[in-house]
Amino acid sequence: LEPEDDIILARCDTENAPKAKRRYGIDGHPVFKWFAQGTTEPDKFYFVHYTGRMGNTLLKMLGERTGVSRDLPPITSEVVKVTAENFEEKAMDKAKHVLAYLYSPWNEQKPVQEALEKTAKIFAAEGDVLVIKLPIERVYERDIADRFKVKDYPGVVYFDKKNEHELWGGPYDDAAHWVRFLNKKLGTAYEATGKLKV
Repeated sequence: LEPEDDIILARCDTENAPKAKRRYGIDGHPVFKWFAQGTTEPDKFYFVHYTGRMGNTLLKMLGERTGVSRDLPPITSEVVKVTAENFEEKAMDKAKHVLAYLYSPWNEQKPVQEALEKTAKIFAAEGDVLVIKLPIERVYERDIADRFKVKDYPGVVYFDKKNEHELWGGPYDDAAHWVRFLNKKLGTAYEATGKLKV
């Protein structure tokens, strides 16, 4: 949203604002309340998410009430999402060191996603490092996980340029661990900040 849109997004912690909780009849969280310009009583605003990015759904609903047309910018990522069909092609690319993250999409945790993305961005400068992620959703992906002895999700398999592979046991929620592991394999000296150690 832009300042000229005249839309304010506000957040209220009703545990610390019990009067607001009572006044607006809030009995569950999260809940959205829509206040048209110049009013203090809310209209009904049911946030229904169907497909795609939740933020775009919210922007569409705001647009229906205000005429403001906005979309979220596209997501850019250094982590390449793969499928069972192209896993081997990506993981066993002899021109690259590959870190393959196998995970359950139903149990994916934000700190782990952020650590993975941060690590991929740090090593993108090397040019010969690829970070991929494979969601384990079908028997085909489970077969790949079994083949590389990944028994629990998430699991990480590192492939060198000779296609030799090694399991890495984590932890997964801190980029510093991922960076140290890849530094050891590549002979690099990156810090978790992305800077090279001098």
